[in-house]
This record gives sequence, C-alpha cells and structure tokens, in this order.
Amino acid sequence: KNYFPNENEKKHIFDDESIFLPGSIKDMTRTETVNRCYVDPVKYKQHKLGNICTYSPKYDLFYFLIPKSGSSTGRHVMKHSFEADEHSSHNCKRFMETGKAFNSGEGDKTLRTTSLRNPLSRFFASYDEMHVRRLGKLNKIPANYNAWMKDYDGWDYDRYKELFETKEGVQKITRSFEKFVHDWDGVVPFDVHLMLQTPVISDSKGKIYPFDIAFDTHDMGNALKEIAHRVSAPEPEIIRGRSYPRRINTSDVSTETKQKICRLSAIDFCCLNYALPKECLRDDQIPVGERVRCRWVNKPEISDELMIESVMI
Repeated sequence: KNYFPNENEKKHIFDDESIFLPGSIKDMTRTETVNRCYVDPVKYKQHKLGNICTYSPKYDLFYFLIPKSGSSTGRHVMKHSFEADEHSSHNCKRFMETGKAFNSGEGDKTLRTTSLRNPLSRFFASYDEMHVRRLGKLNKIPANYNAWMKDYDGWDYDRYKELFETKEGVQKITRSFEKFVHDWDGVVPFDVHLMLQTPVISDSKGKIYPFDIAFDTHDMGNALKEIAHRVSAPEPEIIRGRSYPRRINTSDVSTETKQKICRLSAIDFCCLNYALPKECLRDDQIPVGERVRCRWVNKPEISDELMIESVMI
C-alpha cells in the first residue's frame, strides 16, 4: 500500500516523506489507521483513566465506550439489542490486553468494536458537556484552567439557559469557549469528556488496543446494523444519543482558536485519519513548529509495522 503523500499533498510537507497530512491516507480504513496508532504514553498519561465498556456474552461482542463519540447511543444499543453488561475501566483494559472475555472463554473470536468522531466536532461537544457539568463549580476546575468559568461562578443551568435567547448571550458563550481553549494545554483532562479518543483506547506502551471495527459516529446506524449481522443478532434499534444542546456559535470561533484545537487534538486527527479544517491548513498564518502533521515511525518494541504519530512542523 502507498502510505505516503501524493504530489498535491507534498506541498504541505518538508523534505521528510514520512510526514503527511491528517486525512490523506486513502487506501486504509479507519479501523486500520487507528490500529496503527502510536500514542505517547507519557504525554497522554492522564487521558487513560476511568473509562467503561460493554460486553455481550450472548453474542461475544465488545464495545469500548469513548465519551462524546457515540457512547450514549452505543450503551443503549448494547444493553437493549445485544443484552450487554457494562464493565469498569480495569476489566475493559484487562480484556483488551489479555484477550480473555468476561467470564466466558478466551475471547479469541470476540468482535471488538468502538465508535469514533471527527476531532473538531467532538471538541465542541466535549466542551459543551464539560461546561454544563462544571457550571458554578469553580473549585472543581484546576486554577490554571478556570479563568473562563469565573464569569459563571455561582450560576445554575437555568440562569445559563437565558444566554441562549440573545445574540449577545451566544457571543458570551463563544468568547468563554475561546478563553478556555487559550488556557488549556491538554495535559490534565479534569473532566472525562476532555480526554482525547486515541489515548483512551491505548495501552501503557502507547499501542492501541486491537479493534475489529472502529466506525464513524456519522455512520453509526449502518455500522451497528452491520455488527448485528456479523454476530447473527436481530437488527438493533438506534436512538439519538443524549447531549446538552450546542450553544457555541462555531462559525464565530476565531481561526486562532480552531488552530489551537487542531494542535490539542493532533493525535486524533492523525490516527483516525480525519482531514484538518481549512483554518489549520493555512501554513502562511501558522508559526513554524505549530503546523499539525502526521508521521510514520518505527516502534519495533511494540509493533512490527510502521505506526502513526502526530508531529508539529
């Protein structure tokens, strides 16, 4: 397979042909690219905590739940259509690392699945969820990240909802979002919804847990039907996931803020093979060392194949 950029994409790179644009791999599926991901285990250590999964003994089906990546829909469908039980983070990771299914054999034939989301869309949704959950709880946010919440100290959700009704209110919400992005360095995800996707599903050495199917949330209905077919289950009932309504005016978010989001989410853009938004491709406006790219690397201690990592050039 050709893992390297074509001529049109080479204008975005320097001399190293192992470097390529996010979303530019055309001959690998998303499942294949995520399985080839390398996640720096030191840099993303705090992004690996407290996650859950579901497992159906009846259909020998495993689903790793990633917050704000179809997890509410996945949890519902797994419980009601596949008769699955939820499991703690420890048990989920033990299964993924050892291949031993939950109280039911060795797990050699277990179908391992997860759902993934465009990193920019997910970042907006993650912030919305986190903001409401932390609203009025300034003491629950690390001091070096909490400047954006000081304008809402002591607020409840009813008061916050009043901002939705006016242009000025939505502008306030959007500016608060930009302030948060400016201050957050991505090191400590103080709310589970701020964890990046690939670190959540990686092991202590930086290798992604092996998945048979890793599908996009936009195609969730079709993907779950295909999974049902593969495990000989009835066609599942698909529901819309629970979420707080998005109140950020994304079209009013500054270019600089979107560029910062791309840097914060670089590992997900690269490993999940999502294209960068146009704001993050304006190399003439982005300082050297802050341009998001991906790179093929050798990590022989954990894989015999080339792996994907993010890099700033």
